[in-house]
Amino acid sequence: MEIGLLFGKAPLSIWLNINRFMHSILLIIILILSDNIFAEDMQIHKKEPSPFVQGSWTVVLIPDTQNYLIGKKQTKTYIVDNIMDWIVAEKNRRNIKMVLHLGDMTFNNNEKEWKLIRSSYKKLDNILPYMVCEGNHDLYYGKNRMNDYFKIDDNPFNKTIFGASYEEGKLENSYYLMKQNDMKYLFLTLGWNADDFVMKWADNVIKS
Repeated sequence: MEIGLLFGKAPLSIWLNINRFMHSILLIIILILSDNIFAEDMQIHKKEPSPFVQGSWTVVLIPDTQNYLIGKKQTKTYIVDNIMDWIVAEKNRRNIKMVLHLGDMTFNNNEKEWKLIRSSYKKLDNILPYMVCEGNHDLYYGKNRMNDYFKIDDNPFNKTIFGASYEEGKLENSYYLMKQNDMKYLFLTLGWNADDFVMKWADNVIKS
């Protein structure tokens, strides 16, 4: 399996090849600690990632997109759109099976920004499964808006692998199950500053 990290228009040359004969269950746990990644420090790398390894499959990781959605006169939403276009274009060549957002989808957690990021993700609907994640920026002003714009029924590919969520109808704490190359995978996302009840739920999901 390849795990790619996308910054701007092109993927970084950071790819992890995981031997297909590893332990039968690989847990991929995405804990949303988005403060550790700053969009303003990102650079666009035009170098191609490592060559695709035949027999492997790819998970694409998309970090903070919040700075692409702000601007008094013009946003840089085209960068997020370019990311999605690259994913769709490389889907078959790199055997992409999953897309994971790492949180801080928006900057100010307002309606305008959520509409913009939702519009970008629509490029993946009916094409690939993706998992959205809540960062601290996505909770500014004390309101959770993510579930107003992202629902499990939006994309049939998401619904197919959806396991469950901590609260019905809410995606900030949820998990997905997938099987690739005869191995089982758990994708678990936890919202920003998850409390002890959520952590206990997550612990039970992993143990099960």
